Amino acid sequence: MKITTQTLTINGMGCSNCAKSIETAVAGIVGVQSVAVSFEEKQAAVTFSGENAILQTIIQTITQLGFEVVATTEVN
Repeated sequence: MKITTQTLTINGMGCSNCAKSIETAVAGIVGVQSVAVSFEEKQAAVTFSGENAILQTIIQTITQLGFEVVATTEVN
């Protein structure tokens, strides 16, 4: 199974607790292997197994928390 790491740029984080809530929610998604959210950089690095369906679930989860994913970049 393909392992992918994506960097997501996220708008709307006001503090480190926002980053922690995103981290906790994304870590609970089936297929996510690791997640690290940086409030300072306004980014999340997410490693997951599977296809783009999981990426869409990650983006939807972050959006439902009240944040906006404005860009995604695959890390090779």
